[in-house]
Amino acid sequence: MRFIPKEKLEIIQLARYSGLGFKKTLNLFGIKPHRVWCWIRKIEDKSFAGLVDQPPIPKSIPSKHLDEEEKMVIKKAREYTHLNHRNLAHQIFRDEGIFVSESFTYRILKEQGLIRSRSVLNIEAAAQWKHQPQSPNEIWHIDISYIPCGVNEKGKTIFYYLIAVLDEYSRFVLAWDLFPDMKKERCFQIVDQAIFLANLQDTQRPKLLSDNGKQFRARKAREFFKNLLDIKQIFASPHHPETNGKIERLFKTTKYEALYRQDYSTHREAREILLNFFDYYNNHRLHQSLGYRTPREVYYKLNQDYSQRRQIAKLEKLNQRRKYWKSGDPLTISKSQKVN
Repeated sequence: MRFIPKEKLEIIQLARYSGLGFKKTLNLFGIKPHRVWCWIRKIEDKSFAGLVDQPPIPKSIPSKHLDEEEKMVIKKAREYTHLNHRNLAHQIFRDEGIFVSESFTYRILKEQGLIRSRSVLNIEAAAQWKHQPQSPNEIWHIDISYIPCGVNEKGKTIFYYLIAVLDEYSRFVLAWDLFPDMKKERCFQIVDQAIFLANLQDTQRPKLLSDNGKQFRARKAREFFKNLLDIKQIFASPHHPETNGKIERLFKTTKYEALYRQDYSTHREAREILLNFFDYYNNHRLHQSLGYRTPREVYYKLNQDYSQRRQIAKLEKLNQRRKYWKSGDPLTISKSQKVN
């Protein structure tokens, strides 16, 4: 409970001259004696003005950043307009070798009005799938997605079908193509192409995870994968697309970050957009679930010390701030080694 200066003075006088004793008098009011002694010392130091409550003043501001860092975040945000604050913080570290935290990046973007809110539909699913690969080429995902490619003479939308194979461990897109139909032979072609591009040995075959579409469930399809390609199939639970969620998310990302942002009207133009996007997706796009590494880095086991180097840069930044507040050493931007 807070007291105004007049009330504090009355409590001090009552405790001193009540005749019950200093401590017993304060116990009747539920006030700790050390609190009243603090008031008395303030009166001795500053007279009656010492009883006025002062607003709390922090001794240090450990989260202070340089103006140059704020300007750099704003500049990079306008350069990488498609990245959220977490990816942008890691992209800055990759480009400039400078550590800025995700929270600081978000705060600057929020102040500058550069945060674009979007609605997210949360669907309940298991926290983790029971089959977790420990290295690339253990489990591949395959799926088919509709891609609108203009309209016909009757004004109806023309659909082509994107078929892709994704490595679960690294999120690396191994093979893909755009077809006018989605026959099972198209799926055979893409899986065979993925095996060739992955340069797998005859004894090394991944498991193939798919939904329950007839392209994968048909007897001829199962015989082809088992007898000709020596691949074991895994089928997702019915009405549970989350089992095949990684490639479902790939298709959503492809549409909303590439196709729907471009103006195209034919399947040839759509194929060109997809070609550029999948090159960007594999080689440049950072993934939070991969520790902000690219699928190519994880698939080929490159840049494995990225998280450790960023953590070291973070600790160096914190130590620099401590020295600044203790001894007045100037704050400078310290760069880490850039990622090739």
